[in-house]
Amino acid sequence: MAIATVVVGACDSNNTVAAIARINPGNVTTPGALFITPNQVTIAVGSQVQLTTNAGSSQQGQLQWFSSNTIVATVSPTGLVTGFAAGVVTITARFIFDTLQAATATVIVQSPGP
Repeated sequence: MAIATVVVGACDSNNTVAAIARINPGNVTTPGALFITPNQVTIAVGSQVQLTTNAGSSQQGQLQWFSSNTIVATVSPTGLVTGFAAGVVTITARFIFDTLQAATATVIVQSPGP
């Protein structure tokens, strides 16, 4: 996804610039955009964490969840992540009816200490 700086200007009836606004989205979430909470979390091998989205309750059943590496961690159809091996995975959630709108979260799985 590309991020751009947008400059918006307005002119009066004499074509004189009346106002200019510079919009730089940075980390701003687009209204209506899907996002996952927490968007980054660390868990131990053998433990679990529940991820959630901002999707409405009527849309929760229409989400698909994916793990970038199921050897490190898996994710259930409800967003429950289980860590299996040390590593880093990206968890993705998307609507089944709009596969272009997706959200990601980073899960770091650490080996238990001595």
